[in-house]
Amino acid sequence: MILAKLLGLCAFTAGLASAQITATPSNVEFWNWFFWEAVDTGKFRVRGVTQLRSQPHRDTFLRAQGGPILEWQVNKRWNLIAGYYFQASRQSSDDVELQGAHRPFAGFEYSQRLNSTVGFETRHLYEYFKSLTRADSMRGRARARFESRKPLSPFIQNEVFYDQLGVQANRLESGFEYRVSKEGRFQLSVFHESRPLRTGGSRTVISTRITIFGPWNKQN
Repeated sequence: MILAKLLGLCAFTAGLASAQITATPSNVEFWNWFFWEAVDTGKFRVRGVTQLRSQPHRDTFLRAQGGPILEWQVNKRWNLIAGYYFQASRQSSDDVELQGAHRPFAGFEYSQRLNSTVGFETRHLYEYFKSLTRADSMRGRARARFESRKPLSPFIQNEVFYDQLGVQANRLESGFEYRVSKEGRFQLSVFHESRPLRTGGSRTVISTRITIFGPWNKQN
């Protein structure tokens, strides 16, 4: 039942996104995220992640990726993060994100409650792209996020991506997260990413995310 509700929300959003994409067929992408929060003990968390990227107005598949993410809560405010994605991409693109087949990453996250309803979070990750056909590459990413902690939770965040040549991208994103039931959440957001031509040029992304809580998740 919960999965049907979440997929229904995703399909409705896809319809709205398709209408928007048809009206503005520029550099627009549609990202679908699927999170399975398998284990959460309060200190240790394991999740499985899958993502699909496409440009429906161009009938173009861009990338599919998936893998595990592990988090260890050092204390009330600090988390350590490590993970790995395997990527299947369109190899003809010059976009660095569409070139890596193996993508390990690690970093940390700091969060703080500003008042009873608003929270702040900053996250810093380092990623390694191991390509089967091109030179390997690395990048860093730093994100700051503000969110309201309510059943319908709006948020706004900005993330900067950088490598040895300088800034790769600046991603400004806003949206909301809705807890559909005890077993799952749905998120919808839109972001604009300013990027130099060397990393693919600027784009607008409509993003959905479905989160399902696993049976070993004590935060459920």
